[in-house]
Amino acid sequence: MPTACPPLSGFEAAAKDADHPGHDLPAVGPSTNLTALAWACFRSTDCMGLTWSYTGGRGVGKINVTARTTAAGSCLYAKEPPKLAAGWMGHACTLWSGRLKCWG
Repeated sequence: MPTACPPLSGFEAAAKDADHPGHDLPAVGPSTNLTALAWACFRSTDCMGLTWSYTGGRGVGKINVTARTTAAGSCLYAKEPPKLAAGWMGHACTLWSGRLKCWG
């Protein structure tokens, strides 16, 4: 039997039996493939996380994942926060959704 809330690269550990009501991101799901859903969310700068029903086998990207509610059979994943680093010649850079962005 598969793990209810498997770890996903690029996402913080999932909150088991949790969801964020509303704030679905139609451009990222719904999907019946967790790996494809995670990849689509990771690439989207609008996607802050995703919810996955391990009992129903489907999920959707979320614009917001901060408020959590109890949802038996679901996992709520939050995207890892962007990494900020000093860039070249005083520029600030961040790595977000697999893209390097610099300013300054």
